[in-house]
Amino acid sequence: AEDGIRDAQESRGLGDVYKRQVLFLYHLIKGNITRSALFYGLVVHFKIYPILYSLPIYFFIDHQRKASTIFLRNRIKFAALSASVFIVLFIIFYAKFGSVFLNETYLYHLSRKDNRHNFSIFFYFIYLNYDQISPIISILAFLPQVIVIGTAGIKLYKDIIFCVFVQTFAFVIFNKVVTAQYFVWYLIYLPLILARSNLFTDAKKRWLLIYCAAIWLAVEFLWMMVAFQLEFKGVNVFLELWGINILFFLVNCGILWLFITNHHYSAAAPASAPTQKKLHKD
Repeated sequence: AEDGIRDAQESRGLGDVYKRQVLFLYHLIKGNITRSALFYGLVVHFKIYPILYSLPIYFFIDHQRKASTIFLRNRIKFAALSASVFIVLFIIFYAKFGSVFLNETYLYHLSRKDNRHNFSIFFYFIYLNYDQISPIISILAFLPQVIVIGTAGIKLYKDIIFCVFVQTFAFVIFNKVVTAQYFVWYLIYLPLILARSNLFTDAKKRWLLIYCAAIWLAVEFLWMMVAFQLEFKGVNVFLELWGINILFFLVNCGILWLFITNHHYSAAAPASAPTQKKLHKD
């Protein structure tokens, strides 16, 4: 049974989050540009959303150096290697599966319309207008994500792990479709984030962290109770479910704001001095 649960999680995209994303960040912080780039290219191939990390990663590399240009050798090296891995894998899979691979793996996300109930604030609008939503509207729905994620990437890139956490959290909050597996994408960074957060290190503020967790779980439990009525009993509770989605959205925004305002920001990579020197030699 445990093997079946693990296989189900892997098939839903959780395994790569636990392994490949952590590996590329680990090597990035350690200053191993080559390994980090190779893992990053692999990560983006298997799951497209980590491409949103590309901007902060680019500026994080060698950010301690005072240079008159943004086109530094290690940055170009990372971009070239990760792009090469992605392109090579794309060619291999496109040659084998053709346009089906292209549409189902990448293009599908641009025009995706999911009228099944989920945690997104957009679900009710999509449910009511499923046959009338144009690809342009679907693309416009990405704008809030682009603005928030882009701002986080520009402002927080020097603290790369926290930046990735904020970008992933914001991506999930503002996404057109949000299912339970998406929560794992940002929760895996919590052990690293909490170590430099007043919400955990300050005993006087630790109660805020407990309250946040309790409220988050309570709203999700309330959502599941209402969703059960819809899914298994056929009760028309779409409007009520959408109301809970809005509440869940606001709760998540509030929690993200608390993390941002209580974080101990670091202007350098969380590594030792010798490792940072290695960053310039790679």
